[in-house]
Amino acid sequence: MNMNDERRNTIDLLLSHYTEDEEAEREQARAEYENMTDEELMYELGTFQHEAEKEWQAEKMEILEERGE
Repeated sequence: MNMNDERRNTIDLLLSHYTEDEEAEREQARAEYENMTDEELMYELGTFQHEAEKEWQAEKMEILEERGE
């Protein structure tokens, strides 16, 4: 996999949280991501991963609370 493929895959991952109803926002974000340096893009990826982890932990806690655990 070359660097362009990695950048494209990273951008696709970052855009994955947009819904079909958010097409305009997604295209705006795509343009912004494509203009970023590799370092900026990796920072955004780290932020994305951190937010995803927080959401997962919150969902996990909600499920455990519903079960009474």
